[in-house]
Amino acid sequence: MTTTFADLGLSPALLDAITARGYETPTRVQATAIGPLLKGQDLVVQAPTGTGKTAAYGLPLLAKVDPSAKRVQALVLTPTRELALQVTDMLTAYAAALPEVKVATLYGGHPFETQTRAIRAGAQVVVATPGRIMEHLRRHTASLDHVAYAVIDEADEMLRMGFLEDVEWILARSSSERQTALFSATIPLPVRRVAKRHCRRPKSIGTDAALTVDTIDARAIEVAEGAKLDALMRLLDAETIGAALVFARTQQSVAELAGTLERHGFRVEGFHGGMSQGHRERVVTKLRVGQVDIVVATDVAARGLDFDRLTHVIVFDAPKDPELWVHRAGRTGRSGRQGHAILLYTKRDAKRVKGIELYTRKRLQRARLPSSDQAAEARQARLKRRIRAVLAEGDQGALERYAKVLAEVVDEGGVEPLVVAAALAKLLHGDRPLGVETKTRAKRDRKGGSSGRADKPRRRPPMKKKVDPDKPPKRRGRAGRGKGRGGSST
Repeated sequence: MTTTFADLGLSPALLDAITARGYETPTRVQATAIGPLLKGQDLVVQAPTGTGKTAAYGLPLLAKVDPSAKRVQALVLTPTRELALQVTDMLTAYAAALPEVKVATLYGGHPFETQTRAIRAGAQVVVATPGRIMEHLRRHTASLDHVAYAVIDEADEMLRMGFLEDVEWILARSSSERQTALFSATIPLPVRRVAKRHCRRPKSIGTDAALTVDTIDARAIEVAEGAKLDALMRLLDAETIGAALVFARTQQSVAELAGTLERHGFRVEGFHGGMSQGHRERVVTKLRVGQVDIVVATDVAARGLDFDRLTHVIVFDAPKDPELWVHRAGRTGRSGRQGHAILLYTKRDAKRVKGIELYTRKRLQRARLPSSDQAAEARQARLKRRIRAVLAEGDQGALERYAKVLAEVVDEGGVEPLVVAAALAKLLHGDRPLGVETKTRAKRDRKGGSSGRADKPRRRPPMKKKVDPDKPPKRRGRAGRGKGRGGSST
């Protein structure tokens, strides 16, 4: 028998809110966690990113808040400001039928006084990053004395970023009678120790669960050394992408990669911790409304990015820590949506790929890079769809006005109508090549193509030789070692 949200004991107001969000049946983590949390049980929950964790702890949290009490009653700790903002948006949506419940978000890079006013105005729920809530507690602009419900979200990421000690410091200054829930994609030993110290007889849920969700198509593509950029551009061309998140290792790599993709006509933005909060928020807004299709980001900055358009995660630099793959892949395939996580790796990354498979207990599907012909066909198909979409809109009046202008161009220039249509298609397609192979584009870029950007990334050392992305990676065999250059094998 299928469990429904009504079976879990939620109030009518919360049921109306989740129905308005389009939720029909609870996910596994929601079905197993909401009931115990409503009963006051402390929990340690292991669940992959994208399985509905925010609703799993957020709905019971709102059910326990007393709207008449204008003080902080619930605390959610998140590792990054992006995740804090995402959680705030979700809780605010769930509380749509609870107008007296207010949610305040505390994070660095946002005016301290504005946050203080929100707390003093009677916010019952606080979503915060560790550093900023600690600052409020030290300045006595916030109090956790009446917190009855505390959540540590993405605890393993807190550990990786060095925040676990801060989390313990914060919990030690909240009510000892609180209910505590810890949610994490993985449960390493330090996270277990925190749970043991700060949870009261917690119930463990999903601690043997798979680390990635079934809605993610995870693939690994091996490419030759030096051909990774060409491979990335070909993937972006050939895949049917709503929006893509490309992970790079450093802020400099993000800037260089985003700049190169932009020069080749992709609608792309960089996203990293060195950017101002306002800049990062503008990038997120562009991505949500469709003005940007690709975001190149570092791990830390990308925490909390979640939007319906995101169909692909492409990991450009193989991670040293297998947990990072879990978090990166979990940015897509969320809330039951189909997603694709693709790892680009070279021969020297083979051990890291094996480490990911051992850690997740799941083999990554080995895939081949799409051919240059497939990439060109995909670009042409997208252009055709855009043209057909305009024709299907049926705005005959607008089309007739354009037709009149084009007729004048044909008459004045003595140009064939089909050539004029091709010129318009080129305008529509922009500077993106329609049938040129990605390796040809990369070659042209290495010869000195300029984008006119003010913030040009540093030039990388010139490659010793050109690498064809279609050429399989070289593999050294035992036969013949020691021979060559006039040397003897003996």
